[in-house]
Amino acid sequence: MEKARKAFRPTLDRSALTAYLRAQLDAAFPDRTPVDAGDVVGSAVERVRHCFSAIRHPAFGDADSVRFDHLHGDQYTMFLYYASNSAFAAGDLTLAKKLFLLNKALNGFFCMYDTLLPPVMFLNHALGTVIGRGTYGNFLLVTQNVTFGKEDERAPVIGEGVIVYGGALVAGATTIGDRTVIAANASIRNADVPAESVVAGSSPDLIVRPRKRHLSETFFDFS
Repeated sequence: MEKARKAFRPTLDRSALTAYLRAQLDAAFPDRTPVDAGDVVGSAVERVRHCFSAIRHPAFGDADSVRFDHLHGDQYTMFLYYASNSAFAAGDLTLAKKLFLLNKALNGFFCMYDTLLPPVMFLNHALGTVIGRGTYGNFLLVTQNVTFGKEDERAPVIGEGVIVYGGALVAGATTIGDRTVIAANASIRNADVPAESVVAGSSPDLIVRPRKRHLSETFFDFS
């Protein structure tokens, strides 16, 4: 039986959100370049609705509804990323660049518009986080000051349901298995970390143990 779709309760309707975003872009980039963000906002809102419906946090909704508050920092960070990526997919590179830079300026979040993040993710206080080239599995949780990046032109591959705590670095030809937890300040370079693990320390002297708790299910509804 198909799961019932939750009611969507944004603080701004699509028209008001488009006007709000347009005003921010005009203020931040007074280059008098026309901004047509309506279609991009529509695409980003649908991506937000899908993403937030799977996040287990009262600010994002409950069993019956999905909430999107444009004044909630984490939520607006995710919206701006989805908008920038949607603009890039639509071929509007100027708008994609502006949305990327606006997200960087407002929220301290760096992820290029052409980097594909998963349909369901939780950027939880992701101030100072840099997400570079890589492959990112669904149900990804990222916190503050995390860095993903290439090393020697090799990029990490992140499995499904991975949680990354503050200050962690994941770089190079690294593979992180499904539902693994990366501890705060871990530094992982060119390593293979098995699924269902907790990993700490710095490469090459990583500390890898089987995880004891299913933390990803705490933050996400996998159904």
